[in-house]
Amino acid sequence: MVKREETKAILREKILKAAREVFMTEGFESATIEKIAKTAGVGLGTAYNYFNSKEDIFILAMADELVDTSVEEPQPLKESNSPEEVISAMVLGNIRRLNFFSKKIWRVAFSSIFSSLKSGNPMIRQLIKADYRFMGNISSKIDELKLLDRLPEDLSTGTAVNLIYGSVMFNLMTYVYEENCSFEETCRKIDECIRVIL
Repeated sequence: MVKREETKAILREKILKAAREVFMTEGFESATIEKIAKTAGVGLGTAYNYFNSKEDIFILAMADELVDTSVEEPQPLKESNSPEEVISAMVLGNIRRLNFFSKKIWRVAFSSIFSSLKSGNPMIRQLIKADYRFMGNISSKIDELKLLDRLPEDLSTGTAVNLIYGSVMFNLMTYVYEENCSFEETCRKIDECIRVIL
């Protein structure tokens, strides 16, 4: 039984490796499960035994590229930067990867992520941890700015972080699902929200 599970895991990884290659060379639109199966050296039926759709394969194959769970570390404070500029630079630095893929790919990714929230998928847990690290970094930087008297002492750090995170998520969803919304416009709106919050 162990040997069979190992064989299945190896075959699954072989399909995912082939999928990464096909998606990176042909793009999401041109890639097909047939091309992925052929590149992996397996039959089409075998590919479908492991994955339900091209979207499922895409999310799993491209997870590392789509979901960079690293969180950019805060940069040292410079006196010339306003608190709003410092926090905005942190936030925008962490969302730049969104611009590397088309909106359609992000729609597929978000749809898959949202549909698997209840499944306990390890990728979802990684995303949640990355979000908490991101929020923790913002919280630490706000507290640092308060200690340096660059933000009001009575500013609620927790509330500010929650509002910033909410505005980031809202604006990112708007960017992904609104065809006419540009990435530059999204960054500008997030920056404006941060300036209002702080």
